[in-house]
Amino acid sequence: MHSFLSSAFLGLALSLGAAAQNATCATSSTLTVSKTPSGCNYGNVTAAIAALPNDGQAKIIIIQPGVYNEQISITRNGKVTLRGVTNFVNDYSQNQVTISYNYGVDTSAGQDELTPVVHAKKSDTNGVAMYNINFINTFPQTKNYAALAADYYGASIAAYGCSFIGFQDTLLLNKGVQVISNSYIEGSIDFVWGFSTAFINQCKIATNTPGASISAQSRSTATTVGGYVFNDCYITYTSTYGSTLGLSYLARPYSNFSIAVYTNSYLDANINPAGWSVWQTNNPQTNGVTFAEYNNTGPGSLGQRASFGTKLDAAGAAKYSLASWIGDTSFIDMDQYNLPPSWTVPSTTSPSSSTITSVSSSTSTAVSSITVGGSLTSSTASASVPTSTAIHPASGSIPPAGAVLVSQNSTIAESFDSLSAALASLPSDGSAQTIFIYPGSYVEQFNVNRNGPVTVIGAQAADPGLTYTANKVVVQYARGLSVVAPIPAGHNDAETAVATTTSNQISFYNINFINTLNLDGAIASYVTLAGSTYGDKIAFYGCSFVGWQDTLLTGSTTGYQYYESCYIEGAIDFIWGYSAAYFKGSVIAAKRKSSAMTAQSRAGATSVGGYVFDQCLFTQATDYPTSLAGQVFLGRPYSAFAIVVIKNSYLDAVVNPSGWKIWSATDPRTSNISFVEFNNDGPGNWENNVAARQAFGFATLATEDDYPFTSFMKEGTAWIDLTHYASISTPTAANIDFSSYITMTTPPPGTTTTTATSPATPTVTTGTTDPVAGDFIVSKTPITGTVTYSTVMAAILALPNDKTTQTIFIYPGLYEEQLTLNRSGTTYFRGYSTSPTDYNSNQVTIQSAYGVNTQADESNSDSATLYSRDKQIQMYNINLWNVFGTTHDYASLGFAIGNNGYAAFYDCQIRGNQDTFDLNSGTYAFLYGTYIDGNIDFIWGAGSAYFLNSTIAPNADGSTITAMKRADTVTPGGAVFDQCSVVASPYTTVSDGSVFLGRPYNQFSQVAYVETYLSSIISPAGWEQWSTSSPQTSNVTYVEYNNYGPGAALGQRVNFSHEATNAEIVQFQLANFFAVPGTAWIDFSVVHVQPFVAGTSSPTSTSSTVASSTVVGTATPSSVSTTASPTTTTTTTLVVTSTTVTVSTPTTTSKVSTSTTSVASSTTTPVVVTTITPPASTVYTTEVTSTTIYVYSTPTPKTISEKTTSTITSTSTILPNTKGTTITVTSTITTTSYSTPKVATATTTLTLSPSSTITKISSTTATVKVTVTSYSTKTTTKSTTLTCIPTATPKARRGMDNAYLRRAAKPKAAAAAAAAPALQARALTTLPVSTVTATISSTKSITSTSKLATSTVTVTSVAYKTTETTITASAPSAATSTSTKYATVTVKSVLPSMTVTSTQTTSEKASTVTAKVMVTTTSTDVKKSSTTVTIVKTSTKKGAPVCTAK
Repeated sequence: MHSFLSSAFLGLALSLGAAAQNATCATSSTLTVSKTPSGCNYGNVTAAIAALPNDGQAKIIIIQPGVYNEQISITRNGKVTLRGVTNFVNDYSQNQVTISYNYGVDTSAGQDELTPVVHAKKSDTNGVAMYNINFINTFPQTKNYAALAADYYGASIAAYGCSFIGFQDTLLLNKGVQVISNSYIEGSIDFVWGFSTAFINQCKIATNTPGASISAQSRSTATTVGGYVFNDCYITYTSTYGSTLGLSYLARPYSNFSIAVYTNSYLDANINPAGWSVWQTNNPQTNGVTFAEYNNTGPGSLGQRASFGTKLDAAGAAKYSLASWIGDTSFIDMDQYNLPPSWTVPSTTSPSSSTITSVSSSTSTAVSSITVGGSLTSSTASASVPTSTAIHPASGSIPPAGAVLVSQNSTIAESFDSLSAALASLPSDGSAQTIFIYPGSYVEQFNVNRNGPVTVIGAQAADPGLTYTANKVVVQYARGLSVVAPIPAGHNDAETAVATTTSNQISFYNINFINTLNLDGAIASYVTLAGSTYGDKIAFYGCSFVGWQDTLLTGSTTGYQYYESCYIEGAIDFIWGYSAAYFKGSVIAAKRKSSAMTAQSRAGATSVGGYVFDQCLFTQATDYPTSLAGQVFLGRPYSAFAIVVIKNSYLDAVVNPSGWKIWSATDPRTSNISFVEFNNDGPGNWENNVAARQAFGFATLATEDDYPFTSFMKEGTAWIDLTHYASISTPTAANIDFSSYITMTTPPPGTTTTTATSPATPTVTTGTTDPVAGDFIVSKTPITGTVTYSTVMAAILALPNDKTTQTIFIYPGLYEEQLTLNRSGTTYFRGYSTSPTDYNSNQVTIQSAYGVNTQADESNSDSATLYSRDKQIQMYNINLWNVFGTTHDYASLGFAIGNNGYAAFYDCQIRGNQDTFDLNSGTYAFLYGTYIDGNIDFIWGAGSAYFLNSTIAPNADGSTITAMKRADTVTPGGAVFDQCSVVASPYTTVSDGSVFLGRPYNQFSQVAYVETYLSSIISPAGWEQWSTSSPQTSNVTYVEYNNYGPGAALGQRVNFSHEATNAEIVQFQLANFFAVPGTAWIDFSVVHVQPFVAGTSSPTSTSSTVASSTVVGTATPSSVSTTASPTTTTTTTLVVTSTTVTVSTPTTTSKVSTSTTSVASSTTTPVVVTTITPPASTVYTTEVTSTTIYVYSTPTPKTISEKTTSTITSTSTILPNTKGTTITVTSTITTTSYSTPKVATATTTLTLSPSSTITKISSTTATVKVTVTSYSTKTTTKSTTLTCIPTATPKARRGMDNAYLRRAAKPKAAAAAAAAPALQARALTTLPVSTVTATISSTKSITSTSKLATSTVTVTSVAYKTTETTITASAPSAATSTSTKYATVTVKSVLPSMTVTSTQTTSEKASTVTAKVMVTTTSTDVKKSSTTVTIVKTSTKKGAPVCTAK
């Protein structure tokens, strides 16, 4: 009882964890990750892990609900616990946290370990614990491609209630000891594999593809520790498995000593009677395996087992119990481990009825949902009711298994934030798909268009489709079209619809579709559609359609539609079109006198089409203020062959006595119409208005039902959900109230006090939150005694169209509308804000969701949330968001400006995707303290923009920040980023090196980045050509000046950009760049950062960031002393941390950017501590040098991946003239090694002086690669300059034609060195102020001929100038030879003497290969010292000639 209760309250404790988080983030033992981070929260898991100190202490990271798209790595000392917030801790079934990534590699590359979503590699024994998190690798199933969900390497690693989903090689239990409990594991081939000792308990293990094995474990010898035990598990299959069962195996041997044991488990019918499989037919590897079973049940437990399988008795099974198998269990959370899971296994041995709906190969990342032992059944109709094969949703509040989820702001785990996004995620095939929408109001237009059936369910408490009255899901949008002739070319009514269907077999349940524009008809002849239904077999159950004119268009001329228990409201012809549509038990609500409810059209007497209303209510909309009694008509003929039938319905007093009307006096269209009434009731029926009906003369009172349901639906009724059909009764009232969620977007003349529900009435206060006399005030709620407007657009329309200066003051709220502004005066927009200097605290958001197809003949500016053609606009503390989404080739702008106008933004947010911020020719924009995000060309145009102290946030891989153009080289135009920050958007995950500063919209493009922080997301190339076929780089001006950060290194920049001199950068100073308009229009009273001035340095603080150094202030004479102290240190990730050091003498401030280098585990680490007291003349510099040696072995036919890593880190700091100050400099050497071979055996010996030896085994020849990388340093006041630029191979560029594909690109390991034709060594020279990383890689392939592979040694540096030499040696080709290859690079640094030697000896038959790698660092003096990297490789091969250097 104790264990169950303690865990039952865990979900509540986790939910409260974030609220109780210690405000001192860095020192807290618990960190929090949230999709909407604030305060001490982190926006992604990677950031939280990076914030953990490597101090050996236990740390907890709580992850709030959401889908996090990232790869995470845990390597620190000390236990790390990741807890996903959930309401159900017993297992994975209600997890609300998903971490997903899309990455797969060819298994022949030996790079499986590059792909996992989570990688936990621990060299200590403290371990890792993970709770209630879904890890999903969304890489689609591809033959011979591995895509891991997790890679666990180390002792004491446990996962509770987690999901691991992928295809081949899903879960790598690599080395050490792991326990997986109450979790879900899904895959196709060898999807639980590795070398560790693992106990997998109470897990559901599902195969999603037939014909392969679940596990593949390996041990090198019979005495090697390792093996997998599956206890009390449910072994089954997913819905993608297929109908032919018995094609899967429990395990196959990854080596001859493989261990896999299944105890007390349920084995479903997918398991082959043989149970176990050989590795390969020609290589069975079964001689020493232990494949055993005990006490299993289910159809898969039966049959003749393979000869190398074993049946255990109780005594034999005892050695595979938890404690017996893994030994120490103290790291296990036994309370969590022992919780009962939510599922039960079938009790019989026949094939189970369980179905597990797997994650598909599409981009959807929804975690698998499980339904066990159940079946979906449709209602049994009576004999008089048409039959149906449609499946009725089982619940209105619980998503069906496998449904794609939608929730507001993606607050529900694994959900999309819009219906449009969910639809876009569906596979483009003929499969049936379901979307479940959680309660909320969604502002968007959407279109359903795919080959297969689609069902969309809105969440609510009642049985799906029973009634519209309790709907909780609203999809609304504000869009209209004037139909006053002439209608603009290329436009039509359908474009205004909120909901559109253009394919077949689509069903909707319990969703309200509302076009919020012109709901009261203030604009005449203005259509606003809620629905536009093209396609065949379209059905709506319990839905609502609300608009003004033309609310519901039944557009298909050949299609059939069905509306049951729906509500349809409008004014003029609000049910109209061409289709054959049957309305059952629905409410038809009018809100305009003298108008018709329907307008139907058929092309001819035999054409498909017509409307039948059966058991419907014809009435007045309840929110229409004036009585319409006797003033509304049932219909008028849209063509001369119109059919409208009303039967078994209630016609209340709203219906005109004539019932029907002609199209018009000059064009009646009545020659062949069929307007029919039968068996209706109410004051508006035929029987109560006989004379008037007969006087109309074109309608008929039928004596029997000539339009029965089954006859009218000529394609049959099997596609219709008839669950409630027989029980429907005619509605008696229009029971609906939309006021709680409709924001009426009507542009009324003058004032308005239209009410909404939130926020509360603003309280008028003093200070920056107050409007002033004469302001036009916008408020979501009325303010007593004050004229207000309920929408921003209403206030804009009320402004005088003259040259006066006007102000619109906006109270807090979310205003869902699109704005256009066209005045000749100046307009100020002031958002209510209690923190006017922080855009994160803005309380006013104007939001739209509109995109424009960039490939169509449309203007991108039309998609802008605000399109200004005003002479001058000034915005304060306002967010402009376009949440249309990331549909390919669609622009979704936050802001656009035209008409030669000026725009200024102060502490605002502008969010969009492609083309976020648009500057048309002749326009000027000034942005201060403002946030802008987007992806493709998201700051673009022919105008001029100056960004000061602003945040530029790309939100997708492959983003290009700018795309500017000018008429020629002297025309004003372009963009300047002054003292800005370029960082990844906190709302998404952006890969390092994936973003470009800009590309040229034409050959005169002009952009400057000045004193700006460039994060690691910036590509080393920096800039990009327009496209491969049209680079447009001939006359561009792309300059950088005094930038800093990981992305600021200039060494690999493209040749059409350069670092500006002081003289060159002057033209980009604010006054010069805005020479034409001047700067008088800028409000400098709210600008608190001085724009840059060429030749001066903006930073003034004497506080500096010093990497990995300890400063000790003591009064001692200038001296240098070194103490060597061998210490055992465990290091899993080389992280350059920062310590702030305040220097009292304000002489020099250096800002040094570094990057984090992930290295694997650890060994004994000698630490050399050097104490330096600088002389008076010393210059303040910080230098970090890191050397990494990698050795890979790749045999044939099966790949071995074997990796050995050595890291040398030396950090030295010399302060300015500070008498008596002593600095302690620490140099660390770290050696790491890990191996994940699948087939061959190999030995590698790496010897590190003074004492460290690691041994592995291999037989191969090698390729050696050395890389030296130097990052940029920004120095102010007295700068230490880097004076040289290295050479580098230019990166292949891609243009607009590949911009979308680029976003999906994932980093791959650079393993191409093995194919290099010759050995090259490049010696690159740098100055002391640099960060140097040297990487030596050796890739070895075992081939059948065992010839020495061609080797390559490359040393590259991202510094400033490069001196390069190349030594080439040809590969051997004859019988006997001995060859020695040398490659030496000297890099200046401040390092003590040390040597790293790596010796590898391998043998295969008569051949011997010996490789030595030596790294020698020598120190000459404090200021100018050198590091020498020497590679010596000696090969002796029987019968080979001597290799001669060229």
